[in-house]
Amino acid sequence: MTVLSSRPAVIEARSLAFHAASVLVVLAFLPALVLVRAPRRIAWPVLRAFFWVQLWLLRRICAQRVEVAGLRHLPDGPCILAARHESAWETMFLPYRFDNPAVLLKREILAYPVAGPVARAMGYIGVDRSGDLGAAKESFQAARAEAEAGRRLLIFPSGTRDPDQRDRVQTGVAVLY
Repeated sequence: MTVLSSRPAVIEARSLAFHAASVLVVLAFLPALVLVRAPRRIAWPVLRAFFWVQLWLLRRICAQRVEVAGLRHLPDGPCILAARHESAWETMFLPYRFDNPAVLLKREILAYPVAGPVARAMGYIGVDRSGDLGAAKESFQAARAEAEAGRRLLIFPSGTRDPDQRDRVQTGVAVLY
């Protein structure tokens, strides 16, 4: 087992090394963005490879280790995966680990320059968080269609990474269930 130094200088050096390597990986994968127009069965393996490389960098440079417990309790087919949104890490790890579930995410992400086309290509579902009942119903119908097609659904019930609000669980996960 590797023991990491808790000295701030060492942590900062590892962080800088990870971010530098991560930028290089992003630049290397940029040409693959043309695949967002390809069918999901072609685009997903490329995105999965990108996630794998990023997670590998975290393991090698930052010595991050992950333990997933309780997988035997998950059904083989569609189900709802509800996770606390702590960082950008779980937005890579969970789709990677659970083989591209349909992610419910804030609708604004679908308009982001790089993440938006990728999210749309993966069949992720934008959720309008304004409280509009019609928009919410549309999102839930899209989620239901994905579940009926055999996909798992991934939702972040807190709806935010804001430390002041992330302990408040939104009702959407119960409605989705």
